[in-house]
Amino acid sequence: MLPALRPVLLAALVAPLASCLLPDGSVDAYAGKTNIRDSDLGDVVEPQQFGVVGAVALDSGFIGTAIEVGYETASDDDSSSGVEIDSDEIYGGLRFNILPSLPIVKPYVAAGVGQLKVDLEDGATDDDDSGLGFYIRGGAALQFAFFRIGVDLRQTLGTSVDLGQVDDLDAFVASGFIGIAF
Repeated sequence: MLPALRPVLLAALVAPLASCLLPDGSVDAYAGKTNIRDSDLGDVVEPQQFGVVGAVALDSGFIGTAIEVGYETASDDDSSSGVEIDSDEIYGGLRFNILPSLPIVKPYVAAGVGQLKVDLEDGATDDDDSGLGFYIRGGAALQFAFFRIGVDLRQTLGTSVDLGQVDDLDAFVASGFIGIAF
């Protein structure tokens, strides 16, 4: 199955069930570019990224708080850089909806922890590894009834992996998304 279709199919399956069983939340499908800067890799590597994120509001007494869980996959098939990288990440954390009472614009920030699995080929290295890391993210959705569309910026930190010369794969991800609010 194409990597781009996995998150979209997952979102299509999860959204109807979540809207029936869970309180206020959303399911969004993402697409964007990952910017990996590592001095051991030489050039900047920018694999295409796809993902799905679900968020469910907490009844915590703190307005605008939600739990989010996501999956992202990224792949760089461009041989011009000499680096081929494929990664999968599962992550979860807390999302804080900034100004939740706004009627259409829904800005947010979030932070959490993720498990990253990566395969790297750069001529000298052909290896795979996994490791834990942290993330911070921010973005905004335009919400019209149950339909959402928006942008998301995400920074991963502390992703310690052992891939030959490469020991971390901290990345910046810029994405657009469409989704369903419930």
